[in-house]
Amino acid sequence: METHPQAEDIDRVAHHMQINSVFHINPGLCLKCCSYRDLESSSASANKAWISIRRELQPAMEHCKASIEILEKLYNPNHIVIGYELVKLSSIQLSLGECAAVDSINRPCDIFSCYYGSYIQDFPYFHSIP
Repeated sequence: METHPQAEDIDRVAHHMQINSVFHINPGLCLKCCSYRDLESSSASANKAWISIRRELQPAMEHCKASIEILEKLYNPNHIVIGYELVKLSSIQLSLGECAAVDSINRPCDIFSCYYGSYIQDFPYFHSIP
């Protein structure tokens, strides 16, 4: 006759496993290697780094805008060199989460279409553009 474990047996075993378990699951604990990471400190460090990055990207964006203004005086508005500068500008704007990136992306797409025609689809940068 096969016996089934009783509820009290299950409780006793579960309690024993809980006390003797090597896995103490807590926030910040790596389940693979059991190392601990202070999540608040990590988050603060990431935020501090992002502030520093934003400080560098802002002047870069202004530089690209100024470059585009100069290039538009030297070349026609649809010159390929302006398209490449617009790609740089849109990359920076996307990194900063700016809505103006859409305009900066659409314009080089139009410019490159003049130069590359249907081969524009071969540029990975433009695959996500509708």
